[in-house]
Amino acid sequence: ELVTVHALAERLMRQAVSPQDDQSRVAADTCLAAATFFQGDFAQARVHCQSALQRHFTHIARPVSFLYGQDPSVIAESLLGFAAWMEGDFAAARREHRNAVERAGGVSNSFSLCLARVWFGRMLFESRDYEGALEHTEFVADLSRQKGYAFVEAMADMIGGACLVHL
Repeated sequence: ELVTVHALAERLMRQAVSPQDDQSRVAADTCLAAATFFQGDFAQARVHCQSALQRHFTHIARPVSFLYGQDPSVIAESLLGFAAWMEGDFAAARREHRNAVERAGGVSNSFSLCLARVWFGRMLFESRDYEGALEHTEFVADLSRQKGYAFVEAMADMIGGACLVHL
C-alpha cells in the first residue's frame, strides 16, 4: 500500500503545479514526506518536509487547518523530527518536535496540537525521557477526552501508561 500512497502523493504534487496553489503544494509535499518516511527514505522525507515548511512560511499567510482538519505544516514539522530521530540526529529531532508543538499552538487548532504533542511524547518515550513524554501525553489525553479525539486519546494513554511502567 505504501507504493500506492506514494503514487497518489506524486499525483497530488503534479496537480498542484501552479505557483498560486501553494496550499495544495504544502499538502502534497507533506503527503510525499509521509509516504517516503514510512518507506524508510528519511532523507527524502526531510526534503519534502523542508519544502512544505518553506512554502508555508513564504506563501501562506493564514492557517489552513480549516481546509484539512489540521495544519499540514504541523505534520511536516513532526515528520521532520521523526526523520531526524531515525537518522540519529537527536538534537534536531527534539528541536523539530518543539517547533511542531509551538506551531500547533499558534494555529489554534486543538487537533493539530494534540497530534504534535503525542508524537513528541512518543519520540521522548523512545529516547527514554519518560517524564518529558508523560508531560505531553497527559496533556493530550485530557484535551483529547474533552474534544472527543478518541484515537489520539488512546495513543496518549498507551504512551503514558508505558512511561509509568518505567518511572
